[in-house]
Amino acid sequence: MQGAETTMLDAERCARSCGAIRTKALQSVNQFAVEGLRTLVYGTRQLDPAEYNSLLTELRHSAGLVGEQRVQRMREIYEKIESELIPCAVTGVEDKLQVGVKECVQSLRESGIQIWILTGDKEETAITVSQAAGHFTPKMSLIRLTNCPDFETAACWVFEQIEGLQTRAEQRLHRRNHTQSTLVLTNSAPHQMITPTLEEVGEVVFASTEFDADSENRDTKRSVSKRYRFIGRLMSFVRDKKWSRLRLPRRRHVRTPGIAGEPVGLVIDGKTLNYVLHPSLRDAFLDLCMNVTTVLCCRMTPLQKASIVQLVQAGLAKGSSRVSLPVIAAVGDGGNDVAMLLQANIGVGIYGKEGREAARAGDYSLPAFSSSLPLHTRFPRKSRYLHRLFMLHGHWAYHRLSMTMNIFYFKCTALVTTELLLQFYSGFSQNANYGGLMFALYNLTMTSVASLFYGMFEQHLPERELMLRPYLYRVISKQANLRGWYVVLWIIEGIWFGLITFLFATYGLAGGTEYSPAVFFEPGTPPRAMYDFALTGMANYIFLWIAVNVRIAILSRNMNYMILVGFLITCLNVVILFFYQVTSGYGSLEFMTITKLARSPAFWFGLILSVFTSNISSLIWRLLSDTWWTGQMYLSEIPQQKLRKKKRRDLRFWVESLVDGQRDNRPMNKN
Repeated sequence: MQGAETTMLDAERCARSCGAIRTKALQSVNQFAVEGLRTLVYGTRQLDPAEYNSLLTELRHSAGLVGEQRVQRMREIYEKIESELIPCAVTGVEDKLQVGVKECVQSLRESGIQIWILTGDKEETAITVSQAAGHFTPKMSLIRLTNCPDFETAACWVFEQIEGLQTRAEQRLHRRNHTQSTLVLTNSAPHQMITPTLEEVGEVVFASTEFDADSENRDTKRSVSKRYRFIGRLMSFVRDKKWSRLRLPRRRHVRTPGIAGEPVGLVIDGKTLNYVLHPSLRDAFLDLCMNVTTVLCCRMTPLQKASIVQLVQAGLAKGSSRVSLPVIAAVGDGGNDVAMLLQANIGVGIYGKEGREAARAGDYSLPAFSSSLPLHTRFPRKSRYLHRLFMLHGHWAYHRLSMTMNIFYFKCTALVTTELLLQFYSGFSQNANYGGLMFALYNLTMTSVASLFYGMFEQHLPERELMLRPYLYRVISKQANLRGWYVVLWIIEGIWFGLITFLFATYGLAGGTEYSPAVFFEPGTPPRAMYDFALTGMANYIFLWIAVNVRIAILSRNMNYMILVGFLITCLNVVILFFYQVTSGYGSLEFMTITKLARSPAFWFGLILSVFTSNISSLIWRLLSDTWWTGQMYLSEIPQQKLRKKKRRDLRFWVESLVDGQRDNRPMNKN
């Protein structure tokens, strides 16, 4: 039999006659763990035939039960089998870090991704590996919540650490603003408090009574006086008893998360997690995790790993808008990580020596965590695989999808704007100046092909820039391209496009004595009859179609072959239009309209003017966008956050970014 030392070397499981062997095994386990080795304990037990047959009979009988009775009986049988164990061996296996792990972790942290480690290793082993991987920095102080004996102790530990972080934050604010005291913060900004409320204390006290009721040692329940001492200790953590608020854990700053503004790490084991994941403590525990820099969970079961992922998903969703919901990515390489990979929003399975269960369960499969790959002779060596998945493909994928959504908002708004303006010029008659098929083709072939090819193959920033500048990933985090004001800008531009194309078609091609003469003028007809409704509508449709596709071309920063193919396919819509105008019949609005428009010099002149005028805003937008991205590349070379803020407020900085543009050939300062 094999397992972790917390199980195999438990005093209740080991035989009483092997105390010396158990002590020596514990010493060996601790020594291996300090050296960073993954430990495993082997034990044995001799069974005589009568005892073996008795246990086998009970096991078969318990397997035939159903419900909670079956679970309880099976647990009791396994406890009998796994008792009176004699430790026989302790193994320590060196699990070397792959090449580039430390650099990958550092890049992910610089990109604003908060990293938690969930492992089944022993505490000492997990801490040693975390330090070697750069998860714990030398200047980071650690909070350890391990080997918790009961629920009440776990509750006190959690609230005590929250109290400590709150005190550090108040002291830090007091040092920053000498005129303010910590009392001012407490009374004026209660929404910043993370200390427990009266409601939380009541829930914890009620939960502790449930744990006592479920305890097998009912005769050894704590006395009433000890219960009051527990309540008094919890009440000491409540700052203001008049407050009644809902605890809403929220994400902190992406660079230095934590309320205290200093590097603090949290270490917690599976035994303590059994208590802090109780419904009465889970929100407070999540708030504690959100107010430290990083978290390490050790000696965890597969179910606990999935529970932590579910805790973060559900807990942070309470205080987040629908746009900024947290996205959890889980990375694992063993069968114990399958539940975690399935629970996370994104599961990344790695092919490991333990099998391919994780790779099959994940949304993405990688051959290794990281390795070293020279991107360019001018640039240093950087890790790939996981680093490339997030920094490069993650950045590109989000930009493509979000900008494609904005393009659809924009082009649909432009089409609707032309129809709304038409109602003002047609007496609100609800007439359309082109047939229903034109409406369908607009989003089916006219504008969607270029948009979809843009959403699949656009590369707005070069690969080398994204791989070497993790800061660029941070600027698109939290749905940066789908924020309300940014989407409104796209809608406003759609209104602008619809307005310009409609006015050019209406006032430039209507003809007659009131407007400029065009193909619609025929001698011998009254002046009021010189306005052709169908021809003007088709001209407006073509103006808008070409203007929208030119807008997509201006938006693209990497006009690769696939995007060009998308525009070529879009041009084939001319064949569809010519075929449709011939086959539509004499009674259709579109009958021979394309042919008549093609013979009009005014149509071609109006097409050029309308496309250019409507895309003036696109050119200005592209200029400002290039300036902004160039500025972000500058800022990525500045490590200090204060210097970045100072640069953003400097007008000369943005002027320099405007002049330089993308600067693909400028020297790299980052090592």
